[in-house]
Amino acid sequence: MHGRFRTGQSRRRAFCAAVVALVVASSCGGSDDKDSTDSSASTATGSAGADTTAVDAPATVIKIGFAYPDLSGIAALNPKAGLGDPALQAEAVVNGWMRDGLLPAGMTIELVPEAYNIIDRSAQEGVCVSLAEDHDVFAVAAGIQFLRGTECLADRYSVPVIGADGTSRDSYERGAPYMFTLRADTETQLRTFGRWAVESGALEGKRIGLYYETPLEAGVAAMKDEFAAAGYEVVSESTSTGIGMGGPEDIVAWQRFIEDDVDVVLPLIGSSSAQSGYFFAAEQGYQPLVLDLDYEEHTQDLVGKTNPDWYVGTQAMTMTRVGEIGTEFDTAAAEACLANYESYAGVDIPRTSPTSPETNSILQTCDVLAVVLAGLQSMTAPDADAFVAGIENAGEFHFASVGDGAFSATDHSATDNYRIVQFSGDCTCWVAISDFAPMVRE
Repeated sequence: MHGRFRTGQSRRRAFCAAVVALVVASSCGGSDDKDSTDSSASTATGSAGADTTAVDAPATVIKIGFAYPDLSGIAALNPKAGLGDPALQAEAVVNGWMRDGLLPAGMTIELVPEAYNIIDRSAQEGVCVSLAEDHDVFAVAAGIQFLRGTECLADRYSVPVIGADGTSRDSYERGAPYMFTLRADTETQLRTFGRWAVESGALEGKRIGLYYETPLEAGVAAMKDEFAAAGYEVVSESTSTGIGMGGPEDIVAWQRFIEDDVDVVLPLIGSSSAQSGYFFAAEQGYQPLVLDLDYEEHTQDLVGKTNPDWYVGTQAMTMTRVGEIGTEFDTAAAEACLANYESYAGVDIPRTSPTSPETNSILQTCDVLAVVLAGLQSMTAPDADAFVAGIENAGEFHFASVGDGAFSATDHSATDNYRIVQFSGDCTCWVAISDFAPMVRE
């Protein structure tokens, strides 16, 4: 994918020209040099007539990897599912840094995009190896469902990486201090989900069914602690490995819900598995209450639109800003991000709901790269420790795609807030029905 990034569109040629203007003797083309940084010098002649030659300070090139999901296969079946051009979205952000003088003096960026398969974990590791070994990147910004790649970069190669999705606390510890995520760790997320479910009153007098992916076990335990404290218990429970796009175990779980007279279903599984269950339930005339959340992008508008009619009215806990575009919740961060991309790419992005996956991708790209920028601004020379410390001490981030939050030396997940959204049949989109509130921490 790196070759595709360097050729073709006029915007990409312009981006390369901007880098060349900043760094003499370097280009946006590839290089056999595997260092994550490079430097070059330029000369200048004095204007007073003297033939003096001055050597400018070396310009430092930092290689930043950008890993993004390859949804081309899904988009071929449903064009509305496409993410647009994620590599161009990242270029727009980096171009904005250069245009606005946000990088430290003498620093410029070589962006290295790589696409990954969201359901093939070995392919994600392959992208990790390519970025770390073939390109020797200094740091990586990554999109959704790249946890295997994120863990690989931070743990195996000690490459700082900023991902979108939260993961288990054990994973952060293994990748410390190089792993950062926009969304909260899964224990905090599911503890908060459990507290909200209890306080909403939806569990009162109900039989609870749970279907979850086994990597979430620590988070599920935290959620169950919230239930137990309120006197509730799960009466029907099924698990999935989470590998692939659904399977026969999805139907088995929902058959068990029916047999166990479950009133409230908690679907802590991938979107394809959740939808398999929803449509099976519709065929059986079974319509339990679903309490949802943004695990595996359940709260994207397009995902909600493809669920059966009985899903309308479902409430979900989210750490994202879904439902804000074109509403009173609209944020300055989102508008600045979209406007920058429109200017760079020469396109118009609608400010309406339902929000497209392309819009979500643009906003998320702005956010993961905003964290990268905070790390870069803390460095006077390439230094992974300074980069990490810069992020940890950057203070609160006002994000475009998720709730505001901050990092620290002891917490590398940013989002500190959640809100409740409801799926509306009027707009076939998620609508925010609460303000942001603090996540439930231990």
